[in-house]
Amino acid sequence: SMDLNVVAPTNKANLLWEAAYSNKVEVAQYLLENNINTEQAALFQDDRSKTHTPLHIAAKFGNNKVMKLLLERRACLNTSDGNSSPLDDAIAGGYAQTVLILVAAGATSDLIWNTHNPVIIMSIAKGLSKCPQALNDATVENAHSFFDVSSQVSRFVLGIFLPILFERRP
Repeated sequence: SMDLNVVAPTNKANLLWEAAYSNKVEVAQYLLENNINTEQAALFQDDRSKTHTPLHIAAKFGNNKVMKLLLERRACLNTSDGNSSPLDDAIAGGYAQTVLILVAAGATSDLIWNTHNPVIIMSIAKGLSKCPQALNDATVENAHSFFDVSSQVSRFVLGIFLPILFERRP
């Protein structure tokens, strides 16, 4: 039988990494069912000084379906390539849904406080709204202090998303 944990000699990618990179959901599912290593880091072809795990490479390219499978298998969420995390790369790539999924799963990044980016504000708000325990008894007013509301865009975005974020459901 074939060894599913085989790695490419040049970049150390395993089959799961390749599935995460190319968003092959069915392949990833099969490999995960066969207990492939979820943490095998591979050299990134655009910058060979960096290595990414399958979760990191899926997040970097907004490949959410494979990323969700990896999260279900408890793949390491806050891994780093030496410079950035999966959440950092999702933010930098502007993948709002990816950011939302990672934040809801518990990922952290200093970049989430970069409040000049409406994609980030929306994603963080939606992600946090799925984690009410993270908010405790916070209010809209408390949250304003975290955001720079000097720009027109920020005020507009906050006016829409903060009420949604702090909406109390019975």
